[in-house]
Amino acid sequence: DVKKLFGEFTVDNLLRFCKIIVDQTKEFAACYKVNSAFFEAHGAEGWAAMQTLFDYIKSQGKLGIWDAKRGDIGNTAERYAVAAVNLGAHAITLNGYMGSDAINPFAEKGIFPIILGRTSNKSATEFQFEIVNGSNDVSDLLITKMSDVLSYDFGVVIGAPTGSHDRYVQSIEDVRADDVNRLILIPGVGAQGGSLNITVHSAYNGVGGFVVNVSRSLIPKVYENLNDFGVRLNDNAMNQHFDIIDQVCACEKSKEEAALRSIKTAGAIFTDDHFVYTSGKHGDTYINKDKIYTNPVDLAILCDALGSLLIAQGFGSVDTIVGPAMGAIKIADRIAEYMSVNTVYAEKSGDSFVFNRGYLDYIVGKKVVISEDIFTTGGSVKKVISAVKNAGGEIVAVVGLVNRNK
Repeated sequence: DVKKLFGEFTVDNLLRFCKIIVDQTKEFAACYKVNSAFFEAHGAEGWAAMQTLFDYIKSQGKLGIWDAKRGDIGNTAERYAVAAVNLGAHAITLNGYMGSDAINPFAEKGIFPIILGRTSNKSATEFQFEIVNGSNDVSDLLITKMSDVLSYDFGVVIGAPTGSHDRYVQSIEDVRADDVNRLILIPGVGAQGGSLNITVHSAYNGVGGFVVNVSRSLIPKVYENLNDFGVRLNDNAMNQHFDIIDQVCACEKSKEEAALRSIKTAGAIFTDDHFVYTSGKHGDTYINKDKIYTNPVDLAILCDALGSLLIAQGFGSVDTIVGPAMGAIKIADRIAEYMSVNTVYAEKSGDSFVFNRGYLDYIVGKKVVISEDIFTTGGSVKKVISAVKNAGGEIVAVVGLVNRNK
């Protein structure tokens, strides 16, 4: 396409082509992955063009990933890390085969490491899929070991799944189980046959980030001129962006439906009868929350849905989840675990709630979410709201499993 657009393939035209990609996709792209080989092949001139591209990406307010797949012994890795800094890269793809010595220098210099796990190339099965230790394969072992030996955050490369039951789905789920916040870089959607639908449904959990790497499928196959190329490229990027959003929304809906199924399956819903609630109110439906509390799987599904909803609504950066004793403590604990934040509980003292046990340290000056199990009049929650406010906390949201007023 460089030659088709500009008449000849030169380093200057390659850089010009890449800048057009950035210009036409930046409103939809989270970051850009620069394939080092296509620049290094042109020697010093290519390296200078790559540095210019990283500078341009940064000038547009975007992150740049150096797709270099480096991996060497400590002193050599340190020189590669210096090169990454000089390029202006924010992150780099790395080969972890030589262990933590090949990774540490990059993290030490502020370059985010993204380690190859299960790649999307055809010959990946020749080595990465080999079973070791009876059940795990080589790629599983590498990711698990890196998680054990590295004391800092890192990302993982997992190729896009092509089917709902292939090994790539399992690898993504395994990474999420090990660390819900782990960044996953996912190449292979589009031209390599990876499924966007399955990719998003496997990787999205409302907490951990994932980057869907799309390149060839964005490039227009047919266009009349340079301007038409840019317009079609922008359209393709927009369509890809909204396709991902549609799949994320589908995941959220699936979580809500799963939560409702869990309540029903637990036998916690009683209907078509007359009930008198603790508040003194009457109703024809009763939720037996103890049926939910005694099943950790059902409770996890429900609370994870609440945590995901909080993040989707823009409350992912809270500091503390507060649950009024006693019923909501379990809910607060699980939501906090899902969101990787602190959790405390408010204790009853006469007709109000207070914070004991040093919990004020997690309330004063903090952004707080209050969790509840079942709302009827909201009396308990109102008292906890007062307790948080009196302690100097900022309440950003209140969540609950069931609202009887709806």
